[in-house]
Amino acid sequence: MQLSALVEYLEKTVLSQQRFEKALEELLNRFLVEESIDENNQQVLGLHNLVRSVALEHLKSVKSKI
Repeated sequence: MQLSALVEYLEKTVLSQQRFEKALEELLNRFLVEESIDENNQQVLGLHNLVRSVALEHLKSVKSKI
């Protein structure tokens, strides 16, 4: 699941705004997610580069075993 899909899912669930903010804060504190500003001056979230790299390597490994 992509990060944007996860965020959308969490926004649509019954989680309170407080729980959502706490979960996002934890991801940021653990450096799993990074905040940045895009070309339209909008705040965006993304996976940390190292997390993304490890996930992609793991995906390649899983695909090669299938």
